[in-house]
Amino acid sequence: MPPIPDTISEEDKRLISDILEGKGFEGITQTQYEAFENGILDLDNHLLVAETGNGKTLCAEAITKKVTENGGRVAYLVPSTRLRTEKREGILEWCDDSLNVESGRYAYRNADIIVNTFDSFFQAMLHNSGNIRSVDQVILDDFHELYGDYRGPGLEKSIAAILDNEIPTFAMSATLGNPDELAAWFNAGLTISSEKRSTPIEEIPVEVEDTSRTRANYIYDIITKHEKKGPFLVFNESRNRAEDRLDRVAESGRFRGVSDTDFEKEVRQIVGDDLTDTHKHLIELMENGVAFHHAGLSVDLQDYIADCISDSEIIAISCTPTLAYGFDSPIQSVIVSNLKRYDGSMMAPIGVYEYVQWIGRAARAGYGYDSGYAFPIWSDSTCLELFQPELQTTEKTLEPVETHIENTKEFRILLLELIEYGWDTKELITDFIQNTLYWQQSVGTSPMPEELMRAETELLEMIEEGVQWLTKQDLVENPTVSESYSTSPTGEATLSFTHETWSAYPLRETCRFRKYLRENKIEPPILVEQAIECFDDVRFKQTSDLPEFEAFLGDVGLPNTDAGQGSAILLWYWCQGIDLESLEDDLDIDATYVGYVARDVGDIINASRELITTSPNTSVPNWYDALSDQLKLGAGPQLLTLIRNINGIGRNTARNTAEWLTEVDRGNETWDRDGETVLDDLHSLYHDEIGGDQTLFQDSLKDQVDGLGPKLSQRVVDVVVDWEPTGSTPVGVTSDMLDSGDFASRTDSGDRSDNIGKSHRRIRLSTSEGSGENTSLSDFT
Repeated sequence: MPPIPDTISEEDKRLISDILEGKGFEGITQTQYEAFENGILDLDNHLLVAETGNGKTLCAEAITKKVTENGGRVAYLVPSTRLRTEKREGILEWCDDSLNVESGRYAYRNADIIVNTFDSFFQAMLHNSGNIRSVDQVILDDFHELYGDYRGPGLEKSIAAILDNEIPTFAMSATLGNPDELAAWFNAGLTISSEKRSTPIEEIPVEVEDTSRTRANYIYDIITKHEKKGPFLVFNESRNRAEDRLDRVAESGRFRGVSDTDFEKEVRQIVGDDLTDTHKHLIELMENGVAFHHAGLSVDLQDYIADCISDSEIIAISCTPTLAYGFDSPIQSVIVSNLKRYDGSMMAPIGVYEYVQWIGRAARAGYGYDSGYAFPIWSDSTCLELFQPELQTTEKTLEPVETHIENTKEFRILLLELIEYGWDTKELITDFIQNTLYWQQSVGTSPMPEELMRAETELLEMIEEGVQWLTKQDLVENPTVSESYSTSPTGEATLSFTHETWSAYPLRETCRFRKYLRENKIEPPILVEQAIECFDDVRFKQTSDLPEFEAFLGDVGLPNTDAGQGSAILLWYWCQGIDLESLEDDLDIDATYVGYVARDVGDIINASRELITTSPNTSVPNWYDALSDQLKLGAGPQLLTLIRNINGIGRNTARNTAEWLTEVDRGNETWDRDGETVLDDLHSLYHDEIGGDQTLFQDSLKDQVDGLGPKLSQRVVDVVVDWEPTGSTPVGVTSDMLDSGDFASRTDSGDRSDNIGKSHRRIRLSTSEGSGENTSLSDFT
């Protein structure tokens, strides 16, 4: 290990030593030596490019420590909320106890070290939350996220806001295709580490010689032939591929019994009664030593799968690129199942930068491997040449990072944001955009006068065209005599919607949804159907082709489209708390993703209140907020109060509680269950029937209601003791409202299909009639 450089001050040497001691490190790496020697502690702008595992984080932490010791504030920015948590925990290992290290929306107000995401930071800069524009230092982790269309726009806008306020910035990244240009963009010093990866990766390409054999077969061959090079991470181009490509490995039984864990029990504890065919498939794979992982699974389930491979309970995970960032686990080998993916019109090569990031998950520092391995599976030799498997990652030719702001969608959103928050003239907008990578790549570092004039003319035309479009959509009001712009009330509401959903939906999609809200009577089924129809990111992966379901859709006036089916599934099943296994049985679909679509639609509805209130001819229905909660929580009005008031109770436990109450009710006909909600009934049972005996009440809940352990049952007791029933019917969308209310009465297609009707009524009544053995009130005495 090299020594701490003599060229830096004694105070900086002490600071570095303190961090090393706090983290239990014996010395610094070559990457850290070069960065310190190049003056990163001078607190000027700097870009550090170094291989994964070579110590970039410690450099950032040294800067953070220096700034905070001098009384300054630091914004430490990462791509995702998952990394945000990990980074905060890492900082807490060494920072002074007197420092406030916080994440989340309110961190901008009080924290000395703010650990948040790129997108969150940009919104905070727009609002100047907690006077964030005067923060003393910004750290940009995983700077290579600039490549991606998902997080790249938010990062580019954040850097432009940072430059607009002249805040010192330290950015760090793995390999970049154009580091000199990027460093010039924010006037930064540049350190490109000479240190090779601490653990080298050997790339072993695998040719598809027999096109009749599936990729799953080739993956099986790799894993079984190179078993000692495990554990394995297998990257795939889609969720469906990720779920299927380890089937052959599982079917062989080769790794069955790797762990004696009861995976079904563990998965059931995470997903409750909502055990779908996808979950059952996952359990079967895990019992055979492998698993799949993607964003369609709950976060808790994703974390559990990741923990399983870290704990050596499985030997391989098949995943989508969601595990390409922030996944630090004892993976020794990475398999890239396809060097191409469908880009909307054809199969095209993945980015070289993506490939480098993927294989970089192998043999991370600290796991004791002498070497990592990458197995790219290929069928196109020209494609293979693009990825240069014979070269180490630092020697590969990567694509340059390119601007995202030139994209029409991103440019329109940025214009609206700037106008709303004070950059309200062409001159101010121009000044801000000249801080973006778009401008850097338009003019370069030393543009000739004619080149600068051309770029300025093009930018002004883009601004003019963008403002005209925003004005036509009633988002921006016509310029005043002074040529300043202002957002309309509709524009303010639209921007609020965009920020609250955190999904950066295109303004065109939002305007389309707003048009529906203004021009139509707002009814639950059509509202949900239009939300799914208008926003491309909210889609069901599979729809039902049962004739009975098609007849049902027609009966209630919904089109037999993805959006129409989605609305019916969400409202008649998910929002009534019906378990997903029953949904799958009724409609013959994979219901795993229903909850995620429901939560997205719930967020859309929740964020769209202001879109309604800006119209003089429409008003927000009284059930609007409750419907949003029902979609996000998967529960009917009678269960909502329980879930809202008791932290830790979800749809499954709430449903179990309701069924338990029904069994008690059937066991003693004298108990009058007249409460409007489950929480009302619990209150009645506790106070009127068992005489306020808290111990007896908690023991009954804990012993008889699946999902209510000691801590959660105590929370229930604490709330029930002081609960005061309102006596009014809870607001929300119920099955009765959907079946016989205004919406259903509009249709003239006759009775719905008998099969769907019986199935739906059967499931609905299961929560009002109960099942299983009766529990009488005598059980409490």
